[in-house]
Amino acid sequence: MLHYHRLNPSTDAMTGHNQIGLEFDQVEHIEHDYRPRDESAMRAPMDYTAHILMIEDSDSDAKLFKMMMQDQQYIKCIVDTKSRLIEGLQAMREKFYDVIMLDLSLPDSKGGDRLYALDMILKEFPRSNVIIRTGLSDLQFSRTAISRGAQDYILKGEIDYHRREELGRKIRYSVDRTRTSRMLEETQILASLGSWEYDARSGMVEVTQQICEILKVNKPSYTLTKDSLQATDHPLHIIYQLSDQAVYYDREKYRVTLTYRDTNASYVHLYVQVVLMWDKNGDLLRITGMIQDRTEQQKADEKVEASQKQIKRSQEQYEAIFKQTKDAICILNQAGRITNLNKATQELFGRSKSQLEGKMFCDLLQQEDLCKRLKSLLKSSKEVTAQELTITRTDGAQRHGILTVTRLENSYRQQELIVFIKDVTEARQAEALRKAREIADQEAKMKEQFLASVSHEMRTPMNAILGMSHLVLQTGLNDEQQEYIGAIRQSSENLLGIINDILEISTLQNGNIVFERHDFDIRKMLHNLRNVIGYKLKDSGVEFELHICDKIPQIMHGDHKRINQVLINLAGNAAKFTHEGKVRIQVTCEHITDSHIDLRFEVQDTGIGIPRDKLAVIFKPFTRIVGQDRLYEGTGLGLSIAQNIVEKMSGTITAESTLGKGSNFIVQLRLQRASAERSTDDASPEEATPTPDNLRILLVEDHKMNQLVARKTILKRWASASITLAENGKEATELLADHAYDLVLMDIQMPIMDGYDATRHIRTTMPQHADTPILAMTAHAHIAKDERFREYGFDDFVLKPFEPKQLFAKISRYTIATFNSSRGIG
Repeated sequence: MLHYHRLNPSTDAMTGHNQIGLEFDQVEHIEHDYRPRDESAMRAPMDYTAHILMIEDSDSDAKLFKMMMQDQQYIKCIVDTKSRLIEGLQAMREKFYDVIMLDLSLPDSKGGDRLYALDMILKEFPRSNVIIRTGLSDLQFSRTAISRGAQDYILKGEIDYHRREELGRKIRYSVDRTRTSRMLEETQILASLGSWEYDARSGMVEVTQQICEILKVNKPSYTLTKDSLQATDHPLHIIYQLSDQAVYYDREKYRVTLTYRDTNASYVHLYVQVVLMWDKNGDLLRITGMIQDRTEQQKADEKVEASQKQIKRSQEQYEAIFKQTKDAICILNQAGRITNLNKATQELFGRSKSQLEGKMFCDLLQQEDLCKRLKSLLKSSKEVTAQELTITRTDGAQRHGILTVTRLENSYRQQELIVFIKDVTEARQAEALRKAREIADQEAKMKEQFLASVSHEMRTPMNAILGMSHLVLQTGLNDEQQEYIGAIRQSSENLLGIINDILEISTLQNGNIVFERHDFDIRKMLHNLRNVIGYKLKDSGVEFELHICDKIPQIMHGDHKRINQVLINLAGNAAKFTHEGKVRIQVTCEHITDSHIDLRFEVQDTGIGIPRDKLAVIFKPFTRIVGQDRLYEGTGLGLSIAQNIVEKMSGTITAESTLGKGSNFIVQLRLQRASAERSTDDASPEEATPTPDNLRILLVEDHKMNQLVARKTILKRWASASITLAENGKEATELLADHAYDLVLMDIQMPIMDGYDATRHIRTTMPQHADTPILAMTAHAHIAKDERFREYGFDDFVLKPFEPKQLFAKISRYTIATFNSSRGIG
């Protein structure tokens, strides 16, 4: 038997520790403590009563042992006696015993094997603490019995009344050791740890099954000794290396992380703790060690990592988990009171440890249904898993958690409950926010789809109404008929304006507005604006004035369509609310540099004015001004649209007004100066290049009335034009397969084959029509918001209801080149 004596190695001696062949990653130095190790924390309480079963066929020996146990002072105990093995086994089935005192020479032992009774007990109760009685001559046999599972042996000579204190002390030690061993075993099972113990007095080494699984070796069936482990080819040689290393360093606690190559030639990362226990003379009593596989643990989350760090055999193991995990963990006794808790529990409930310990856990939850389930659990073996709960903290804040309750039998055979609460408050809030965002996105899409559908369904008949009105007004009508048709057209235009405002405000609110920046002639834009507003005022007697500062350059750079839209809204409002006097637009230059210019647009009127209390809300959607005797038509969206556009262009818009005297709307914008003083505006409809009369046009339209409007409108301009009708995209592709056309007017929404699919088909499979202009002719207003129509092969679009001049201009623009090319002109 190898013998260790405590020593204090020199620095030079310690440098040889790597010779044992392990790859050490990190050694955690532990302070030296030369006092004998205090094992009182592992012992049973002094008032603990041990239950002892003595299986002995000698009635006198049994009575003597019972009397001795009653008179000694080291352990309180209750002794039951049985004379046969079968009776002893039955008693063990009915009651738990801390110690089994076993005589090996029982009447019902079978065969020649003297350890038959021991084997039978351990087969049915493998965790039993069995102490065998043996004679002095059977010491070597006793050691064999210990290797077969006995915990200890007592010489028959020790059962003497005068030696009762010595016997009580020995049994007390056996109980303490067994309880410690069971506590360690239960802890290791929970924490997935492996351990070993070397008894320096006997030379015996005990290893747990867990340590063999970690090292990927089979647990040896033969007796382990330090001598046998010293062999380098022994599968558990690492235990000898680690023990020897700890003794060499002469530390009470020795911790190390290392890389180990198992029997499968795989490298695993191990965390090892070795504890040395010395007697007061400095001789080694025992070495206990623990090994934990950290290979997979490195990938685990903080909670699992903290849980697997339960490396101590006492309450320190649980405290390590409590301090490191983010989840609330508390231990309840059989009555449901909190006996231990971690810091996360204090934070979750918003209370200190002293305010929580000893409290009934159910009283903290304030949820009657859940409390009933937990109280029922205290009386049964059921568990609670994934139970949602809400905790109201002392500061009134609420936290949401997922509760799991597990039943655990501690080393004293007492039932405890381990409560885990995972705080999911932030996760719930994030999930709620995500769902809210999804709902908002869905609502926005539904709104967009709804408005697009409404736009199409309203613009389609509006195209017929306005188109027919325009055609009728060009026929011979008397004054009364002219007035009626004019009223129809005016009302239709008003309705179209309302539709446009609703779609525009939706686009702005959804953030889908796109700004284009080009060089444009600002004076030409303003003069066109004057023509539009002047036309609206021509029969009202209201004057219109336009003043442009001479310092303003002719050509500017920006989105002139959006600027024009803002001014049209403001000037249109001024015209609507002014019944006498004038409407005036004044444009001045506030600041000019080589790169940009700050412009001030003022739209003034002498109309009804705006009450002072309404000035703060006139830019809000659906705000309408009520006159003294009437409510003016409109959606109340024009000013809101204007404000949205101006602010998105980094400008400002304000209003001044005096009730009964008029209003002044001021827009301030910074525009870039153009690189050259030249106009790049598209030609106006009036200036469009003339197109020959003998046009060949394919009109693809499923709506009968719109077919008539488009056909009649085109023929009014080009009387000799040839117009072919197709009612869907399929008919159009069939006609294009056999005929040539100068232009295709393609509706989008049609049965059988829509305009998108038809145009894509023409562009990809009909090379003879690669240059044939195709214009989307649609009531979908959103087609103007992006240029996705170009992805399908369209050259441009005409929005229904169309203005005849706009339609003529686009036909002229796209047909003159193809017309000349196809006829060899140019």
